[in-house]
Amino acid sequence: MIITGTIRRAIDPGAGGMRTVEIPFLIDTDDGTYSQWGHDTIILGENVDLLEALRDAATDAD
Repeated sequence: MIITGTIRRAIDPGAGGMRTVEIPFLIDTDDGTYSQWGHDTIILGENVDLLEALRDAATDAD
């Protein structure tokens, strides 16, 4: 099963104040992989735990 979605995060880029970014992701429950794209690695790294939890829950339900 392929699961797609978007993670929305509020970030503070500095002088400009808070802004919202949208990071698309894809989870493939058949092979247990996930990918995300669109922003720098600091923001992406914070999403790893969430994507792994979503993947694990979807794999268990599969």
